[in-house]
Amino acid sequence: MNRDHQTQQSGARQVIHNLYGTVPESSSLTTRNILHLWDIAGTLYKAVFVIGRRAAQIHSDLKRHLREDVERITGGSDLVAETYLDQINAIVRDYEEAPDPVLIAVQEFEEGKTYFRFLSDTDKPSWES
Repeated sequence: MNRDHQTQQSGARQVIHNLYGTVPESSSLTTRNILHLWDIAGTLYKAVFVIGRRAAQIHSDLKRHLREDVERITGGSDLVAETYLDQINAIVRDYEEAPDPVLIAVQEFEEGKTYFRFLSDTDKPSWES
């Protein structure tokens, strides 16, 4: 059981590594250079906005992978037998222990791996003519 859990534990980290390249090692708080974030996006508000949007995308991807893992174990059956509960709980625990999507998004943003663009301040939205 312990060996299976270790294999599954690396599963969420492996999914993150496959999707996003690197996995933040620490899930603890670290001090960030706000001026660096400001320089990348132009304003701190834009940096936080981009990081927040990217974190939501990452969360959605991880949630989809979690559902796929659970469906693979249960075979798509709605009835979950007692035998599946331990395996499902181990997978869920593994995803809960994975790095927070915000940490991944901040790391990608700082490394320049996040593509974003804003309309210029002089451009009007298409609904304003």
